[in-house]
Amino acid sequence: MEEDMKYGLGVNADERLQDIVESSVEMERLGLHYIWVADSPSLRYSPVIASAVAERTSKIRIGLGLLSPLIHRPNHIINSLVTLMDLYGERFEVCIGPGDINQLRRVGIDVSTVKSLPNLLIRVREEIDAGLRREGFNVKVWIGAQGRRLLEISRFFDGVLLNYARPKHVEWAVNILNSYGKDGLYVGVYAPSYIYKVRDESLYKLLRVSSATVALGASDSTLKRLGFYERLRGFKRLLAEDSRLEDFLDEIPDDILEEFAICTCRSELTRIISDFKRLGVTHVIFSYPQVLSWENSAVLSGLPA
Repeated sequence: MEEDMKYGLGVNADERLQDIVESSVEMERLGLHYIWVADSPSLRYSPVIASAVAERTSKIRIGLGLLSPLIHRPNHIINSLVTLMDLYGERFEVCIGPGDINQLRRVGIDVSTVKSLPNLLIRVREEIDAGLRREGFNVKVWIGAQGRRLLEISRFFDGVLLNYARPKHVEWAVNILNSYGKDGLYVGVYAPSYIYKVRDESLYKLLRVSSATVALGASDSTLKRLGFYERLRGFKRLLAEDSRLEDFLDEIPDDILEEFAICTCRSELTRIISDFKRLGVTHVIFSYPQVLSWENSAVLSGLPA
């Protein structure tokens, strides 16, 4: 039977905690299915935020992650989920993956030195699943993916969250998933988003920041496939040298940033959702800065199932 589309809102760890909680309460009232709490290794631990959200909500599902096993050991992830479910019920899910290469570098981790990353992720997924089952819980475990290597192992997970927004890129990913056996796999799009009634330029600028963070955190192989590597290589080097993104954000071409973001009015969003559903997407998570405006977030209610 065809899966109804599920919608969610992504929140960042660097937002004010009270704002995150209030936004989550509002999203539950509007009928959204998910709140996804992004992890930021240099700021807050996402299970702490998830606990505050769960305390004030009752039905909305709460996703943790992306959690990188290069930072968070499997037993820590298991214990966090068990504690949350003991307190607030079985409405939690988790997404694992390598993580943003720039954030990892800030806490002293060089992804390029990690051997056999796909095998590591499969092993961590198995450990999380086994540990939760021992405690009597069955939790959906997602993998966050952009490039071919991780898409190829997505069949070992319950779902895959794709970190780009253009249907043509989603179609490329889904074709890979199909070639490796996608039956029963949930496919989600998790993208920086700004869905509006009347466009606000200050929010659009924040969208550019979020999109640039995703683009510059992508692997070189992903950027080469998209045809953006040469145009972004200099900006990636600046970040590696600890320059601030804001110092060169205006120099990054809009056409690149638009590949990683959903930015449109409500009426056009319906067409985008239709394209996603045709491709087999089951979940769409509207990430930062959508959460910053309740008026804009209200346009997410009543989207097609």
